[in-house]
Amino acid sequence: SLASRLYQAAFDRDAAHFPSELGLARMRAVRLDYTGALDLYGDLLEQFPTSYRLLIDQARTTAWDKQYEKALDLYDALIARNEQNPIPVMEKARVALWNQDIALSMATYDALVDWSDGCEEGSVATRRIQLAAALEARAKWLVWHR
Repeated sequence: SLASRLYQAAFDRDAAHFPSELGLARMRAVRLDYTGALDLYGDLLEQFPTSYRLLIDQARTTAWDKQYEKALDLYDALIARNEQNPIPVMEKARVALWNQDIALSMATYDALVDWSDGCEEGSVATRRIQLAAALEARAKWLVWHR
């Protein structure tokens, strides 16, 4: 694609240019070149080891590459960094199901249903996260038990 060629050209001109390396990593993941994408994420994480954006992209790409156990470990590390962030928790629940671990998946969804974002009790944001988790968990359970 044109975007891939542009990111590659920018990266070839300056491999230390963060936006081009990040864009190239994402393009490789989209084009199913998971090994290439993960190599670039590894390089980027050496420079920016605490970048949430890089860590979540790495976890997603690892899961897409069907390295489920490793992806679950990466999600656990992200959750440990910020327990108030529901995104890695929801994604962990999905990856656990991809890994055929229905018990872990449902337990993770249950944790989201009980999740609180630190807002006042019953806030709209909290209720939305809880409802989304409950609905997704129910749908996955129904498909699993067909």
